[in-house]
Amino acid sequence: MSQEVLRWIRGALIFPAALVGIASVIVYSRVQWWRSVMGRHIFTYMTLIAVVLTLSAIRLVTAHDSWWFTLLQVVAFAGVLLAMTHRLYLLIQAQREDDRAEKRLRPVPPPAPRKDTL
Repeated sequence: MSQEVLRWIRGALIFPAALVGIASVIVYSRVQWWRSVMGRHIFTYMTLIAVVLTLSAIRLVTAHDSWWFTLLQVVAFAGVLLAMTHRLYLLIQAQREDDRAEKRLRPVPPPAPRKDTL
């Protein structure tokens, strides 16, 4: 597969991905996403991915490379890094809570008979 074909495929995928990203943000903004930590995280992450995809689509069409456009990309990528770090934190926290809950639900084995009572 030639590099030109791969570039065409990239262009064919980036635009619908950006549109779906924007549509997802619009649809999700209609629910009460701010009421939970995970809701806020999902909205933030989804918005940042939509921004990155949209900036990538704009860059493909315009070949724009000014300092302010690059700054927008840097801010968007930094936001994705922060959101992914936050997601990792939430996942680790959820695993720890699951481990604690599992330990609480395990049946406690009966005490072993004492040697002096045998």
